[in-house]
Amino acid sequence: MGLACRGDYLPRDVLVDVFDFLDVSELFKSMQTCTRWRRVARDHPTFCVSIQLHGLSPGYYNLFVARLAHAQKRMGPLRIYLNVRNHFALPPSLFNTLRRVWPRVRGFYIHTRDVASTLSFLSIPSPSLCVLEVMLILDGNDAKQPSLPPNFLGSDAPELRRLMLQEVSLSESNKALSVLHSVKRLDLTACTAESLSVVPWLFPNVDDLHIIDPLVPQRVPIILGKPLRTLDTISYITLDLRIAPHWVLNLLPALPLSTIRNLTVYASIDGRYETPPEAFHAILDAIPGDLAVTIRTAHGGEQAQHINFTARSTYEDGEFSCVREFALTELAKFHVPDRICVRIAELEIHQPDWDRTCLWMYGLMGLHTLRLVFHGRAALFDIIHREAYRRLAVPVTFMHHTQFGFLPAADEHGMPPPRVDFGELYAWLRKGTMEPTNAVFHRYASYGMQLYGTAQMQEGEGSITLDDENTPARSVEEEAEVNARMKKAASVHAEARAKYRQQIQEKGLQQFHAQ
Repeated sequence: MGLACRGDYLPRDVLVDVFDFLDVSELFKSMQTCTRWRRVARDHPTFCVSIQLHGLSPGYYNLFVARLAHAQKRMGPLRIYLNVRNHFALPPSLFNTLRRVWPRVRGFYIHTRDVASTLSFLSIPSPSLCVLEVMLILDGNDAKQPSLPPNFLGSDAPELRRLMLQEVSLSESNKALSVLHSVKRLDLTACTAESLSVVPWLFPNVDDLHIIDPLVPQRVPIILGKPLRTLDTISYITLDLRIAPHWVLNLLPALPLSTIRNLTVYASIDGRYETPPEAFHAILDAIPGDLAVTIRTAHGGEQAQHINFTARSTYEDGEFSCVREFALTELAKFHVPDRICVRIAELEIHQPDWDRTCLWMYGLMGLHTLRLVFHGRAALFDIIHREAYRRLAVPVTFMHHTQFGFLPAADEHGMPPPRVDFGELYAWLRKGTMEPTNAVFHRYASYGMQLYGTAQMQEGEGSITLDDENTPARSVEEEAEVNARMKKAASVHAEARAKYRQQIQEKGLQQFHAQ
């Protein structure tokens, strides 16, 4: 690509006007002319349906205003992002420029400290607005949250479907805002108890409710009880409680759990308040049915930095399939009691180092499927070749399926899958989990790796040899025997789990707690 061309003398505005007559393919060709043309064409509204402003420095602000001015000459919807949270006062010229293109704005996102100017601007009609995010930053902990203006969006926003509010108060005075009736998804960040109490009246058609770090007192106000239960149209509720996770126990009883199809709870142990483990146990107790648990150790991929423990349950409740999910950070500080362990039917562990994972899982007597996922060759062979572990093996008497997975590291993509001796892998597996009684007739599978070889069972149980397709090499008669035995074991499994659950509730597993 050349550094200059004969048309380089043309002013930027003239180039932009010329590019207006080009289609997308011709714009791409013009970008190959020279560096300057490439830069101008790259900023053309054809490629910029989203116009962003980060700060009010002259360079960013002038480019933003230029893009808005040019957008007036073209048709089509716009999305505008304003991240000006470091500025206490926004220039009036900014809002004057926004007014010219506002009828075409379908998405508007603003993060600011200028509360008065922002709410004043949001009092104009918004015929095309679909998504609105207002993230206000108040000065001081005692600052009073502003309310929505009585003429919010000019009482004309028929397309509004998603509304996100931070540090904005909702009150009974907003009940006359019919513009809110079309909202289907509502995100409330740092909302008060009073704001939550008026949600049923302000948003009668909301289907997806996200409550993020509510600002509430230690004790639940009575005002919350009855109103939130009237949200009978809601299907999806997400509680994201990073600062005060204990408040989830206050919110759950106030929500219409019988009509919620999907309930997701995100919580963090490290917060401003000391949260007893019993609070999280109560959340898991509120999730009915068998649990599918995913664990990511501290060295189990990038996602482990955000969510280390997730428990999920899907069950049929009348005509609906209901989903309950709980996600927790800081797994090392989290203990799961036996009454919950016995309900875990599926367990997935990323980077399953037995000394760092499942130190609390001594009650996995109802486990049906175990999935072990390794990240990177180095971690895979380091873990399975370790000679001994400090902890005792976990009993998993009724397990039926084990799946080994491998995900390549960033520098390993494109490499052939690693070959792993099934005998070594099985020996490592038994260092962390006791061999189930149906080990020989157990199902083994893998993805991302190639297993080969023979694994020796306990004395008298024989051995398992895998073929090239990572499946046990059995004859037709042996396969029929496996299917019959597995079918019989399924019924025995259900009865044993029910009996074991009752024992857990009555006596617990004291013999496993000695360690």
